Amino acid sequence: MNALRNGRSGGAGKLAAQESQFSEAPSTHALSCVVAELGAVGDWDRVWTLINSAWTEARTDPDIECMQRLLVLALDSKDSCQAVKLAQRLLAIISRNRLAASAITDEWIANILCTALKLTNGLVPSKSHPFVDITHALVLIDVTPNASKLDVSESRVMRCAYRLLEGKSVPGATDIIAELDMKIANSLRNVAKTSAGCTDYTNYTDRRQQKSQLLNRLVDVGLRQQIQRAAPEPLKIGASYSQMKSWYVDMYECGLVPHLPLLLKILSQAQKQHDHEFWDTIVYGHLPELLERLKVTTPEEKRESVLKSYQQEVWSSGIRAHALLNEIEEAVECFGRVIAAGGYPIAEACAALLDALASQNTSLPVLAADQIPASSAICGMKPAYLPQGDSPLDKYIIAKSPKHHRMLVAEMGLAMLYSLLQHNNWPGVYFYSVLIAALVRARMVDELRHIFEVVMPVAMRKVPAHLRVFRGFMPSPFTWLMAIRGAIKCGDTMLADKWFSEYRMSAMPLFREESSAYIRFESKRFSKHSLLAQLALPYYSMSHIPRPRTSDGVVPTPWYDLQQVEQQLEIDRLRALDKLPMPFTGAAKLLAIFTRVDEHRNVDRAEELADEISALFVDTHAPRYVRPVSHVELAGCWKSMVFGYISAIKLQQQELVAGLVEPSSVKRLQVRLAFWYREWAAACNKVSLSKNDQLGKAIRLSKAHREFAEDVCRRLNLPVN
Repeated sequence: MNALRNGRSGGAGKLAAQESQFSEAPSTHALSCVVAELGAVGDWDRVWTLINSAWTEARTDPDIECMQRLLVLALDSKDSCQAVKLAQRLLAIISRNRLAASAITDEWIANILCTALKLTNGLVPSKSHPFVDITHALVLIDVTPNASKLDVSESRVMRCAYRLLEGKSVPGATDIIAELDMKIANSLRNVAKTSAGCTDYTNYTDRRQQKSQLLNRLVDVGLRQQIQRAAPEPLKIGASYSQMKSWYVDMYECGLVPHLPLLLKILSQAQKQHDHEFWDTIVYGHLPELLERLKVTTPEEKRESVLKSYQQEVWSSGIRAHALLNEIEEAVECFGRVIAAGGYPIAEACAALLDALASQNTSLPVLAADQIPASSAICGMKPAYLPQGDSPLDKYIIAKSPKHHRMLVAEMGLAMLYSLLQHNNWPGVYFYSVLIAALVRARMVDELRHIFEVVMPVAMRKVPAHLRVFRGFMPSPFTWLMAIRGAIKCGDTMLADKWFSEYRMSAMPLFREESSAYIRFESKRFSKHSLLAQLALPYYSMSHIPRPRTSDGVVPTPWYDLQQVEQQLEIDRLRALDKLPMPFTGAAKLLAIFTRVDEHRNVDRAEELADEISALFVDTHAPRYVRPVSHVELAGCWKSMVFGYISAIKLQQQELVAGLVEPSSVKRLQVRLAFWYREWAAACNKVSLSKNDQLGKAIRLSKAHREFAEDVCRRLNLPVN
């Protein structure tokens, strides 16, 4: 191989490669590499010698990838004769081994035909255009041998060929279309005569007549220049928003339909860039015409499902976009358009709309009912229906109270879940999280338990395996956190304890194995602490340490529930036993315990936690699902440190009077108090909050505490911020 690469221009290197290639029986892979190198230097005689002799003796077909590479080399060298022979051999391989057809991708077909379209048939007018010959050689790739009907209009090759001819400015395109139609039709007649039952080739001719009529109609209305205009180049990975926008405009002006995933990506970027005018132009202006184009170019038996899927995805993106902007009326209108098309919005769109409705304090809109009637239980869930108004003509539901409003939103979420399961639009973690939050706000603990214990496991087992890991369909630790916390808010602590035990027994052993789903996401960019921090979140959702205020709004003494504090310490011990890193929520809760709870005050342990919080604050490699620590949260933690040191100093001052401690011990505490007071002041200076803001009240120290800390700073001759 090295000799052949070094001898492409001839000479001893090439001769050595030619003499040594038959010195031993090579493997299929090695032989394919040699053949590819011979094709690169244009030695086609030896290429066919190897293909016809070496592989024939081994009684195996040539490597499909090698044949594809040779076809590309032949086209690049403008050798149409070799390209046609290779295309015919490629089809022969696929006809004997249908599994090899999976290596033929739409992108490869498009590249091959685009290259062939640039070739000419030389100076011999009687010869066919290379594009016709190669298309004719590859046209039966997607047609199963010995089928009862030979309808090649469904072939990817034919669809790509006519799309190129109708979308590019090709000299003599009409003649090429006629020649290709005639050659394909003659081949079908010959195959039909020799194949039993293969006599139905009229369907193909009828489809080509329909396409020709469409082409003529477009030309008649003065769009000849639009058809002959060159189609845009494929959109590159990592393209900017301006490039995406320009690509879409070119596709639309060429009379083409953008691929659905690319169109959704463009709509998403338009939303992120706040380009509402362009988004409205696509969804409300261009979509009807795109659907008409799609209707013409889609086979009749697939037309209904393709159009429904296209509308469902586009209008679902509209639901998400309007819901995120709190434009409820527009989101409900998009919701109704999906229902009118016979589909149902995707789960992410339903979750966005449900979240927006939960944040509204006014009347709720009446959503369009699913066209498929509810019949029986699905995945263990009984039929659920959308709430309606007092009259069938009502467009809004008037909530009688905030509690009634929360109940209506929860009922909407349950009805959405049932319809999603009915349409096989499998909900993901995002939808379940929004639904759990709605059920918790409505205090529907029985429904919460049924959804989390019955419906979610059954539904997720039906999700295809490739979607469970890569698209967020499996419950994450954050999902467990929401469920456990929801059970606590609903007052069912026994259920919360049960779910926490199940989480720890099921998730942790699976996590510790090397084949865990969490291991595959490890990256050199992210620290292990950042990747696994979310796994410890459920450990800190159990205990509610502060005691509720009295009916007069007075904070009880002591302000904490000692039993809950000890339970939280025990749960943290389990977290350390499972070797999980501590997230910010846990560190902040334990910091409050070690600084403000008299029975467990420990400033040394609080210092260790403060170091961990500082590390979390400066961790710049945290993944997206790990929320960064804000300056407000940091100021709240340093407030606890100041409070803890003030309490510790007052206690040791009493012990100093009694002669139980040394003065140096008190001074050490004073130095640390001065340090944390200045850290608290620095964090507060980076936060802009009003005096009446609840967050501002949470992070501010009382006047007595500030005066105590500032007095200590002055005694130590330290500056006061």
